[in-house]
Amino acid sequence: VNVKGVELQGNARLIQGLSIGGNATYQDSKIAGGSSDAANIGNTYPRQPKFAMHVSPTYDFEAAGAKISLFGTVSYEGSRYTDNTNAAKLPSFTTLALGLTAKKDGVEFGVFGDNLTNSHGLTEGDPRATLGSAVLNARPIFGRTVKFSLGYSF
Repeated sequence: VNVKGVELQGNARLIQGLSIGGNATYQDSKIAGGSSDAANIGNTYPRQPKFAMHVSPTYDFEAAGAKISLFGTVSYEGSRYTDNTNAAKLPSFTTLALGLTAKKDGVEFGVFGDNLTNSHGLTEGDPRATLGSAVLNARPIFGRTVKFSLGYSF
């Protein structure tokens, strides 16, 4: 495999309690010479998107004696191929996750939502189960989910 790329990662504290973190990756990966799969030399390496990014803001504050944290993440996963022949393409997708935690007097409450826009996407496909450009077997991302938690520290 021959890979050229760059990954950026950072975190900025904008005002008291507000920060934004994120990362972005660009990579151009190719099946290189010397591979036992000579017919596919120069093709894009499977399951690796050229571009992916995640942006995660967080806001921490106090209200009515409780410590509250609001947070979220927007994630983008670029399109990629499921196999060495580059015949079966997995489309790009974007997800949104949001959450809130509140802590007061040893009690902690949380609510967390993932894929709130109910995006559809495939994380990977089976490279042995392709036919032309159709993806016959692939792992989907989970649909919209919301979780609640309640805890007590003593």
